[in-house]
Amino acid sequence: MKVYTIVCPPLSSNTYVVANDDGRALVIDAACKMEDLQKIATSKKLKIEAMLMTHGHFDHAALGSKLKDAGIPTYIHKNDADKLTSFKNMAVFMGYHFNKFSADHLLSGGDVLEIAGFKIEVIFTPGHSEGGVCYRIENSLFTGDTIFGMGYGRTDFMDGSFSALKESAKKIFAIPENLTVYPGHGKSSTLDFERANNPINFDD
Repeated sequence: MKVYTIVCPPLSSNTYVVANDDGRALVIDAACKMEDLQKIATSKKLKIEAMLMTHGHFDHAALGSKLKDAGIPTYIHKNDADKLTSFKNMAVFMGYHFNKFSADHLLSGGDVLEIAGFKIEVIFTPGHSEGGVCYRIENSLFTGDTIFGMGYGRTDFMDGSFSALKESAKKIFAIPENLTVYPGHGKSSTLDFERANNPINFDD
C-alpha cells in the first residue's frame, strides 16, 4: 500500500491517495484541485475508484462534486450527509464557494468496505463533527479532524462537542496496534506516540 499526500489550500488540509500495487486507488478527503489529483493519478498510473470523506466540512470535501460528475462514487457518514448540500459545510462562513452534491453512499460506524482491493474499517468518531469518522486501512489510520499529530480538531462549530471528541479519541487510542496516523491537517504520526502524548488526553 502506498499513500500520496496533497496539501490543499485554503486551510492546508490533507488529501490522501491510497493505492495498491496493481494501480487501484481511492482518495480520502479530496479537497485539492482536480489537476493536482490527476497529476498523481497519471504519474503513478492509478485508477481512482472512490472518494471517502472523514466528515463534511468544505476543506475535506470540496472536490466531491467534480469526482461524482466523473463517475467516482462518494462516501460519507450518514450524520454528515446534509453538510454536502447546505451551509453546514462551513464554506460560506469562511468566504469560500462550495459546489454542493449528495454522497452516493451513507456510512455507519462499524461498516467494513471493500474498495480498490482494500478492506476499510469505518470507525465512528464524532466531536469535531457529528458525523466524523476515521478509516482504518491495513496498518494506517486516516483520522480527519479527530486527532492530529500532537493536536485535535476544534469543537466550536454548530455540531461540535469536546466531550464527544474526547470519547472518540479514547476509542482510537484503544486500538492496540501502533498504526500510522494520517490526519486531516499536518504531518503523519503514530498511534503509540499520540496515545502517550496527544494533548486531548490532558485537556478538559
